[in-house]
This record gives sequence, C-alpha cells and structure tokens, in this order.
Amino acid sequence: MQKLNDRSKGIPLAASATDPRWAALNAVREARQRLGIKDRTIAVLRGLLTFVPLEVWTGNPMVHASNATLQERCDGMDERTLRRHLATLVELGLLIRHQSPNKKRYVVRNEAGAPVLTYGFDLSPLREAVPALIALAEEHNAELVQIRALKAVLRDRLYRLEHDCPDAPEQVIVEYRRLLRRDCSVQSLENAIALLKQRLPEISSAPQQTRILSDSDGQNDRHIQSSNKEHIERRTCETQLPTGTPPSRVELSVADCTKLAPNALEFALTKPETWPELIGLADQLGPCLGISHSVLEKSRVVLGEKGRAIAVLGLTQAYPQIRQPDRYLNALLTKANSGILNLKRMFQSLTSTQRHHRFPAGNHTYVTAIA
Repeated sequence: MQKLNDRSKGIPLAASATDPRWAALNAVREARQRLGIKDRTIAVLRGLLTFVPLEVWTGNPMVHASNATLQERCDGMDERTLRRHLATLVELGLLIRHQSPNKKRYVVRNEAGAPVLTYGFDLSPLREAVPALIALAEEHNAELVQIRALKAVLRDRLYRLEHDCPDAPEQVIVEYRRLLRRDCSVQSLENAIALLKQRLPEISSAPQQTRILSDSDGQNDRHIQSSNKEHIERRTCETQLPTGTPPSRVELSVADCTKLAPNALEFALTKPETWPELIGLADQLGPCLGISHSVLEKSRVVLGEKGRAIAVLGLTQAYPQIRQPDRYLNALLTKANSGILNLKRMFQSLTSTQRHHRFPAGNHTYVTAIA
C-alpha cells in the first residue's frame, strides 16, 4: 500500500467512466501485471463492488455480504478460492477487513437507525488508490513499448550478424534468438545488446547497399501489408451497420422490458419508466456483467442505444445460465451484422421463465424497502 501511496502523489486522476466504481475496477484491471494478480482476483473485486450503491461510493463503501452470498455473486466460486483472493486484495491494500468478535459481517445501529459499528470489507482504500493504479498501468505500458523497441534493435543486430559474419558462433545466435521469444526485462535486453556489440565489434551500423538488378521491377506486383490490424478492425466495426434489425425499430416498450427482465430491476433504485432511464440502468449493468467497453461500444453502433439496453437486460436475466456474457453479446452482434437477428425474439429467449431462475444476487431487501 505504501508503494501505491508514493506513486499517487502529484498524479492527476485520469478521465474515468460515468460510474466511478467501474472506473476503479478498470484501473485495477489495467495494472494487474504490476500488482501480480490474476483474473479471478479481479472477478472477486467486481463482485464486491456490486454490493456498493453509487451514492455510497464517495462516503463509506462497506460490504457486509457473507461468503455464501459472495460466492453466488462471483459465479459460484469455491469458498477456499474466494477467501484466498480476498486475502490477496487485503494484502495489496485495496481492501480493509473489519473483523467482528464472532467473525460475521454485519452493522450495529442505534435507536435512530444510524450505524454504530460496521463489520465487513471497506473499499475506501481502492477508491483512494485509483490515481496510483493508473500510474502503475501507464508505467507498465511504457515499459512494454521500450521492450518492443529493444527487441527490434536486437533482432536487427542478429540479422546483420548472420549476413556480415558467416563465421559467427551458432550458439550465440541461438541464445539471442531464444531471448527474443521470452518475456524479459529492459535491463536484460540492454545487457544482451551491449554484450553482442562487444563480442562482434566488426558489425557495421551503416545500412547495407542493395544490389542493383539487371531488369526493372515493373513486372512485380507489390503487396502492401499493414501491421496496425487493431485500428483496421476497429474502423470496420464502427462503419458496419446491421441489415436485418435497424436500431430505430425496437418492437418492445419499456414496460415489456421491465416485466420480462425483473432481475435487472433489483439493481435499480427506482423502476425505470422511460427509455433514457432504462438505457442508464443497462449502462451500469454492462460492466457489472463483465462485458468489455469495446463490445458495449460496438453494440451501441450495431444495435443502437435501445437495442444495446435490451441485450444487456436480457443477459442480466439469463446470467445464471450464460457464463460469458461478453462473448455471447459479441455473437449476437455477428448475427445482427448478417441480418438474421430479431431483437424481440432474442430478448424473449433470454428472459424465458421456463429456462432461467431468479438472479442469485440482487438487492432484494433494499428494493422491497423502496417499494
């Protein structure tokens, strides 16, 4: 925790998402390499955050849920695995465990209903560590860029070694080729480049002269290859629109959606009555289900705001049976791009009462009190 506190000094908070809870979770996800945590630890943290209402996040975000309830929220995770990942989060300083005398988690209130004693997990350290987590992620990304550049330099030296020094030891070449295939640090790559330069000082840093051919290259066809495939795919996703289900034609009303997807309402403070309210609820539920920001943005382009909200509400209702909502939604978008997706039938299939049971972890008591 001291390491995070030291890095957070003087570091501005980066632009976060609409919901600061999921912005904090994204910060942990981006810094997971430096923190040394796995995806299941992040899944446990996501389960804890689902118990913290948005209005409580800036105050005293405490989680009093039992291990059995946390197991349900974390996709039925084994209790020993759950306790191990909770201990990891406490050790990193992202949580504070307030233990009660009987090892239970609960709240003691006075006659006015104000909390006197609270036992459970305090998530305020996670909230305060967000700037430091963002700094760790940026530092890790910068190091990856530096490693990529050093590997390129080492690859260039080896290429020149093979062409300019045919008598070079084969063992040296194999050793450095093996280093290029491994995950290595900046220091190890710099040492390898310096050692290669010492062993082979005759390697020239000047570019080689290309041999002039006797004929022109007019008969050759050039193949232009782009290494930036990610941006090409992103532009394709942004410009590709569905042909079978236009976003503007949604054959469902707000009342139909709330009636068929009651599990989603358990996470709402008030029952949505309009499309903007329903879309806002879906925007909060999407990251909670583990759907990435890129897939959510792609669904907005392909299905529209209303279509994306309907898909997220349906996945929330069918969550106990769908283990990977992110991949499921991506498959639905593929169907939409092919023109074979019907939003109404898809939503009715996901919310079928014959197939699905009650969502295992909703704010049942809180919603009842509001109603």
